[in-house]
Amino acid sequence: MASMREAAQLYGQAESAIRDEQFQDCIAAAEKAVQIFHGMGAEGASGLIDALYILVDAHRQMATTMQEKPQNALSISGQYLEKFRVSKNRRGEAAMLLSLAEINHDKRGRKKRQEALETAAEALRIFVEINDRKFEVLTLIVTGMAHYKFFMYDAMLEEAQRSLDIAEQLGDKFLTAKAQNLTGLAFSSQRKIDEAMERGRAALALWRELGMKRQEAIQTHAMAGWLLYSRWPKKALALAEQAPKGATQGQSWKASETVRLYKCKRLCSDSARPCKPFVKSAQLAFLRAQSTAERKAIAVGVAVAAACCLQRHLNFVPGPRHAAPVAAAAASMMMAPAAFADEIGDAAKKLGDASYSFAKEVDWNNGIFLQAPGKFQPLEALKAIDKMIEMGAAADPKLLKEAAEAHHKAIGSISGPNGVTSRADWDAVNAALGRVIASVPKAKVMAVYDSVKAITDPGVPAYMKSLVNGPDAEKAYQGFLEFKDVVEKNQVATASAPAVVPSGDKIGEAAKALSDASYPFIKDIDWLSDVYLKPLPGKTAPETLQAIDKMIVMGAKMDGNLLKAAAEAHHKAIGSIDATGVTSAADYEAVNAAIGRLVASVPKTTVMDVYNSMAKVVDSSVPNNMFSKVNPLDAVAAAKGFYTFKDVVEASQR
Repeated sequence: MASMREAAQLYGQAESAIRDEQFQDCIAAAEKAVQIFHGMGAEGASGLIDALYILVDAHRQMATTMQEKPQNALSISGQYLEKFRVSKNRRGEAAMLLSLAEINHDKRGRKKRQEALETAAEALRIFVEINDRKFEVLTLIVTGMAHYKFFMYDAMLEEAQRSLDIAEQLGDKFLTAKAQNLTGLAFSSQRKIDEAMERGRAALALWRELGMKRQEAIQTHAMAGWLLYSRWPKKALALAEQAPKGATQGQSWKASETVRLYKCKRLCSDSARPCKPFVKSAQLAFLRAQSTAERKAIAVGVAVAAACCLQRHLNFVPGPRHAAPVAAAAASMMMAPAAFADEIGDAAKKLGDASYSFAKEVDWNNGIFLQAPGKFQPLEALKAIDKMIEMGAAADPKLLKEAAEAHHKAIGSISGPNGVTSRADWDAVNAALGRVIASVPKAKVMAVYDSVKAITDPGVPAYMKSLVNGPDAEKAYQGFLEFKDVVEKNQVATASAPAVVPSGDKIGEAAKALSDASYPFIKDIDWLSDVYLKPLPGKTAPETLQAIDKMIVMGAKMDGNLLKAAAEAHHKAIGSIDATGVTSAADYEAVNAAIGRLVASVPKTTVMDVYNSMAKVVDSSVPNNMFSKVNPLDAVAAAKGFYTFKDVVEASQR
């Protein structure tokens, strides 16, 4: 028992030391604890795993602080991962997988970060399986931060809230504070500053209750970073100056230095040339930070002070090209999102420089865009559409939402006879699309490219080029290739997890009834007809675009998980179609259920906006014509089933 007590005391010392960033002290205590636990055999197995985890973490953090490769951390975690696998110790295996995930997530490049996400997901599965709730929280925090670095903010928020729920159930105030901070960062990334600050204040209260002044100071600066990201630099400055002074004796944080930098703002405010004294001070501070372990605090100080200084003269937070270095450094502290470090956004502006002249020459109202890009091959075209659906299902829902919103805004600025949007909205749409594509593995993007190429006549590009100024088209294409390279550089390696599909709900039950009533009607329809490519009678492209805009707005308001589930249902349904283009009854039902849930996730007024806008552009001759092509009894039965289904969806609508 004396050995167990001694090992537990050493573990406690190690845990306290690592929280204060006293890494050498932590390593010394953890190594002794590991030796004792190891010598106790099965009795010390659980303690051994905990001590090893904290030992690896200390080596990892020390290597990061010293800007060295984490060789010791990699060696210990790799060695024990193999041992635990051989001995079939699932908890030990998962703990070392988590350690490896943390190592690879820590400034080791995008590919390693992707590996970290996959490794953490494997660890999480094991911790859930063995019901280790504490390690489950730690793993969710790692996966949340990994998704943050990939701009996958919806996934990040989901993991942050899940970690918070578990930490509160455990009654672990330290983990709860960390989870509150992560949830705040997730909300800040989504520009929900009120929710972010609420979580931050909850974390602050816990740090104070625990008497952890250092964590309180870090949390305060984190919240200042969130305010800065939301373009409240003065509030950020005021909050940062409230951080506890002299509370941080660790190697990677010195609050007094940070506050001193914030006060550079005062050097700026009364000067006719305010930025020069600030820039000199900030540059010197940042150079000092690069050679020490103070980068985190100083980077935020520079970012906040820069924003305060420049706001006086520019009335906006500096854009990507000016603030990227300091913002990228600030973001590394797991506090404020990388608001300005946006390679894809910068590349989209360059693409706009190269392509907007070309865009203005294109006749966007031309009916040619409704035509097949070659021989009419509906089933072959469906294969290309399926690849697009797969790509959409793999994309980050948050980025899809932002892309939809960018398109909606761009439609609002359309002008001129050719129907071109404004230059600013052109750039915004290109940037949004680039981010969406970067959130999808390259293989899925290339599958879309290859499938579209397969149905496109080789003469189409040359013909389309003949409709505009040739040199402008070539310049635009060259700009696109450069933009493509930037997107590819930022591209994820693997797709996000599949959607969680609801089951046993009223909409699912109603979808079965609808499908039973309407499947005969579905089989009556000629899905291979070219009628679906015909323009709506008597309506111009701009008129039809207004209805499409309402659909885009509705899509932007849909639940991200349900949108992904609907895309996956459509992909599966395409896989079961027969020679006439009809999917299986089971897949038809699944699609109806998925669409019903999607519609229920959107306010009724938004849905009715789509209905009313379509009613304006669809002539009464259209439904009459379509009705004439099927068995009328089947059509009536389908309509009745649909109205019943609609009522169930409406009852579930938010």
